[in-house]
Amino acid sequence: MTSFNDFKEKRAQVKLAIEKHDEQLRSVFREFMSQYIASFDFPGESFVDGKGNQRKYVSILSKGILSDADSLNVHPHDGITVNVNTVLDDSSNNDIRVESFTINIRLVNGLITFVVTGMGFFDEKTFSSVSGKDKYLDVIDYIKSVFLDNILKDYPGSNHSPAE
Repeated sequence: MTSFNDFKEKRAQVKLAIEKHDEQLRSVFREFMSQYIASFDFPGESFVDGKGNQRKYVSILSKGILSDADSLNVHPHDGITVNVNTVLDDSSNNDIRVESFTINIRLVNGLITFVVTGMGFFDEKTFSSVSGKDKYLDVIDYIKSVFLDNILKDYPGSNHSPAE
């Protein structure tokens, strides 16, 4: 017969599994963002805009609030979903170029999966089984190619096709 202590023990096991799941996804997110930011070779972590405000080159928003990996909510099934804003041109006082995307990182059948969507993206792009030495390179290259396409579309007469 199942006892009170059996339920209590099972609940403790589930809590531990959730904590491990959440920390694994936060760790993947930290590593991805570190590589993402490093790939741009920004002149610093932040800059001063034309109005004298300090601004980060990359900012992370969760539900519209500036966040970091430690403060992110991790959904048991949907993982981590955040918006990432990236400054691509800080040279103008009044016309800073910022591109945004939404990234979802989750475990699917025990494998890390990234789903990238956002402004300027024509379809969501899924990266399954993200692993290996350069595991985030394909995701980062895709995001950057869409950013470049978005910039090129600003030019009159541009027939540049979106990233695939």
